[in-house]
Amino acid sequence: MFLKSLVMAVCLLSASFAEAGDKHEFAGLTNLSQSSLSLAKVVELYFPDKPIMVYVANCESELVHSEGDGLLLSKVGQKKSAGVLQIHLGLHEKAMQAKGLNPNVLRDYMQYARSLFDSSGLAPWKDSKHCWQQYAGKV
Repeated sequence: MFLKSLVMAVCLLSASFAEAGDKHEFAGLTNLSQSSLSLAKVVELYFPDKPIMVYVANCESELVHSEGDGLLLSKVGQKKSAGVLQIHLGLHEKAMQAKGLNPNVLRDYMQYARSLFDSSGLAPWKDSKHCWQQYAGKV
């Protein structure tokens, strides 16, 4: 039963990625590696109605979620902000855990990112606005 559910989930996710990839071509994002392109599609999957979030993720982390050792990517000098959208875990980790979400699991991280966006819009990512604002009206 578990294996059948897992296979079904992978098929649905693959179909969603294919569908998401057809919607936008990530104009302005050049030289994306395969892993960055895959992560862009994950971001787009969680924000199908807000494609600007792919650009926000690119500005925040260059579409990298974790480092080679598996730890969430943190910007130099900002150890509390982590992951593809550089969510400030010092502020949000307890709220994530209260919702039963683990910031180290991409699915959980992205669910929280979506709920954060739904409640606060782009405000949590205002520090990188200078980088992504040019795409706000184009996508």
